[in-house]
Amino acid sequence: MKKRIGMLSVLFVVLTLTSCGINEPIESLGVSSSESSAQEPAQSADITLQTLKWGSAITEDGYYLIDPVPNSDDSTNIMYIDFQSKSEIHLCASANCTHTGPECEGRLPVSGGGSRPLVISNQLVLAFPGAPYFNDELGEASFPKIMTMGLDGKDKKVITTFKAAQEIFEPYVTDGENLYCTLETTEANELKSEIIKINLETGDWNPVYELNVEQAEQLVDAYGSNFILSGLAQSLDDTLAQGTVTTVFYKLNVSTGEKQTIFSPESGDTLRIFQGNELYYFSLSENALHCLDCETLTDKIICEAVFEDETALNLVEFLDCRDGHALFGRTSENFEDFSMIKVNLSTGEKSEFNLTSTNLTGAVRPAQILSKIPGTEQYLVKMGEKSVEMETKQTDGTSMYVNTARDIYGIINVSDYWVSNPAYSVIEFSY
Repeated sequence: MKKRIGMLSVLFVVLTLTSCGINEPIESLGVSSSESSAQEPAQSADITLQTLKWGSAITEDGYYLIDPVPNSDDSTNIMYIDFQSKSEIHLCASANCTHTGPECEGRLPVSGGGSRPLVISNQLVLAFPGAPYFNDELGEASFPKIMTMGLDGKDKKVITTFKAAQEIFEPYVTDGENLYCTLETTEANELKSEIIKINLETGDWNPVYELNVEQAEQLVDAYGSNFILSGLAQSLDDTLAQGTVTTVFYKLNVSTGEKQTIFSPESGDTLRIFQGNELYYFSLSENALHCLDCETLTDKIICEAVFEDETALNLVEFLDCRDGHALFGRTSENFEDFSMIKVNLSTGEKSEFNLTSTNLTGAVRPAQILSKIPGTEQYLVKMGEKSVEMETKQTDGTSMYVNTARDIYGIINVSDYWVSNPAYSVIEFSY
């Protein structure tokens, strides 16, 4: 585990310090069974990969989330935002259910590492990343696993469970039928990291590509038939010895196994968001927003001089990028003020953005888009937080109540959002 902690420390630096990279050949992505080393043919060329970003557990009828307030036994509940009634409810149809016991359709047992809901192929999928640090306390409950169920919460079943020394990591990717993610296995203080494909019908999984741990290689996004990867241009040991970070972004074709460098930014110079086959990035040294086409590798400047005042650009955040707009935030040097700017991706025009939310600590943030509601021109957004009481156990086993935050959600037209018009339909709590 020491090696993994060291790698994650370097990865934190890598995410903010990027420079030129390399392009090296790899073996074809023949898929090998987890039970056998035999290679199978590469996947078909018409595969379409989609990254399941936060907020992707959504249908045209509603949105699924995990209640941030656990039950007294640390179990949790799946919640459902119904768009027609504009209410948040428990995903449970049992009459007079208290939603705290095993009879509740939407109750999830203690897992230690939490869970992430996803909607894939008309079913609800829950990914439990695992929590090795809770192995002794929770046993198998802390192991990574994948659970599936109907969109109504019925027919719940665990389709695959991984081992104690394993964890699964985002981003989660789907081809419409299967789930892809990163699986890390630690054995004898050695870390193995690989992208795996999980069959959501049978639970069987296969390694698709082994990531180079020595070069901190990781999956960051996907589109079409390509995974987007990032990694160091040299080994972790060399990086630590030299004290400089050189990283590269490249695409890995699932069908052919071809690996191609797509982006080699200056060290520490860019903030990035991938949107399909386009990479939008803000260059701090240029104070400019770029768009890179990952297919043609054409790089164009969308907006120059994004910020009139070029001081404290290190405090800039690239908050969002979708539906023809990019959104930036900047904290003042004294950390007392927070302001936002939006950029029109078609014209390059920039203007102020002031659709904000405030959390319980008083921090001001943008009203966060979770997702566009399928089949509409509306967003589901986080509007703020409310304080609620949560029951917890003291060391002597007695109960005590503490205050915690629960998100407030709303629905807003896309057009209203980008002109900062707070014309929300607020989601009510119906429990």
